[in-house]
Amino acid sequence: MIKNIVGIFFILILFISTGVHAEQGTGVGDNASGLDACGLYGYDGTNWESQFSATTSNLSDIYAINSKDVWAVGNNGTVIRYDGFDWYEASTGVTENFYGVAAASTDNVWIVGASGTAIKYDGSTFNSLRKKTFEDLNSLAILSDNNILCVGNAGTILRYDGSHFVDEESNTTNNLYAASGLSSTGEVWVVGAGGTILYNNELPATATPANILLNTEKIIIKRKNSATITATVVDADNNPLSGINVEVSKISGKRTAISIDPQTETTDANGEATFTIYGKAVTGSKKQVSVTLSTEDEEVSASFKVIVKK
Repeated sequence: MIKNIVGIFFILILFISTGVHAEQGTGVGDNASGLDACGLYGYDGTNWESQFSATTSNLSDIYAINSKDVWAVGNNGTVIRYDGFDWYEASTGVTENFYGVAAASTDNVWIVGASGTAIKYDGSTFNSLRKKTFEDLNSLAILSDNNILCVGNAGTILRYDGSHFVDEESNTTNNLYAASGLSSTGEVWVVGAGGTILYNNELPATATPANILLNTEKIIIKRKNSATITATVVDADNNPLSGINVEVSKISGKRTAISIDPQTETTDANGEATFTIYGKAVTGSKKQVSVTLSTEDEEVSASFKVIVKK
């Protein structure tokens, strides 16, 4: 539930959401703020010094993961990254204006912007996420991999649960400009136009697995060979669920004919868990091995057959 509270935390939230630390910070800005459109300033604890930013685009937000990994974003899809020595431009393939950036780690960086744009950097590539809104997204707060809050115009609040965005009712139509939260408690503060401050202290509901989808129902392998099977855990709306443990719960038939590794696997960001089947002894076509995969407490399950040939 979102609640309105007094405006005393406004400056605190805006400061925290930038990700800039007091010990070593970086400033961005445009001509209106007195800073050059392509200027960045690094602070070493005593003095500010100008740094070459590798772009002439206006920059809107900045986030420091550490002193050798700093990200800044701006107009026309601009993303620049600092490695401790120089700023260099990163290509995302997106041309929308970017307004907010935050990171959980060097290989988990999120950027939001105009018309509901949201992209994620996984350490090697930028991936666009399916749009849930066409309102501008101005800021975001990362509480965990499965709890990321994005805020934007017209009271827009989206929460990413590890697999997809979910709309949340903000009870305001004011534009929302910044968000910050505490991963330990799930508390989040959001600020916006007209002195708006919103507060939420409820952790998102955990999605319930509704089905396990297998990429095949039968595996045929030769003895001493192997094959893989992928299980995708989804909710009632067929959205993939990450962070769900899938285990080998039952093997029937000629059990000694195969082995499976691992016995338990956690679904990834795509809701997938992959298992490797090893053929140890010939089963014959009439002596198939039946394997059942299930979630914890066997909430949902799915089965497949294995035949091992010579």
